[in-house]
Amino acid sequence: KFDIDQPHFLLGCTWMIGTPVPLPLVRDIWFSRGLNPHRESIRRAIIEFGVSDWDDIERDILSGRDRLWIVLDGMEVEMVVTTTLVDDACEIVACGGRRLNECLPLLSMIEQYARDSKKRIMRIFGRKGWQRVLKNYAVVGTQGKATVLERLL
Repeated sequence: KFDIDQPHFLLGCTWMIGTPVPLPLVRDIWFSRGLNPHRESIRRAIIEFGVSDWDDIERDILSGRDRLWIVLDGMEVEMVVTTTLVDDACEIVACGGRRLNECLPLLSMIEQYARDSKKRIMRIFGRKGWQRVLKNYAVVGTQGKATVLERLL
């Protein structure tokens, strides 16, 4: 279902595919059994951090307003990310999965998507610890219990 020519990156000893999910496939993938644990971890994080309303995020993903991104190892989903375009920024609203540090090459793909969408800021809502990992991002505040990180593109 995914174009084999999608960009690949090395994750451990495995070549991974990081890709935005094409809109016609979003509903099937969002409700697939393979995505259940990731969807649930995103739901718990949204509720815990109070960044947004879970029902709003899910509606925006399913309608295509927000973009759904996945990292695949073969047919196994390793990570799920949701993004939204707001004013002059591309925002990562939610992220869940396994081996998150190793899946960071997806972030550069999302940043390129933001540039292509004429956005000048990349914004991430997440745990404070991501500041140590994302060294080229600056903490600009908080929203709910989440730390807000930004970088100019």
